[in-house]
Amino acid sequence: MLRLPVRRPDQTLEQAGQTMPTQADRGAFYHHFSMSLIESRCCVGWQWFKHLDNDPTDPDAEPSSLNSNKGVVTASYEPYADLFSAMGVLHTQAYALCDYFDRVGDTTADEG
Repeated sequence: MLRLPVRRPDQTLEQAGQTMPTQADRGAFYHHFSMSLIESRCCVGWQWFKHLDNDPTDPDAEPSSLNSNKGVVTASYEPYADLFSAMGVLHTQAYALCDYFDRVGDTTADEG
């Protein structure tokens, strides 16, 4: 599971995952991680685990999510623009990238 929280300055993180200082850094990490999956030629797909951040004022919210963001949108449904941008660049090219890495990695095609 890919978990890339951005630390809120007044709180500490209580869950696993890498801490990214900005949403742009989350996007760059997602892009790099996803590219490695595509290049591996053995990944059948991937997803972002959590769409919506927990509402930190909700008493029933998951405690490990109260002090970081894990979603692609805020608790008030506002998208993280820098993260969305990085995801969009990759997602619009995902199939072309798969085709490219399939051709580059297919060494048996040149032997025939």
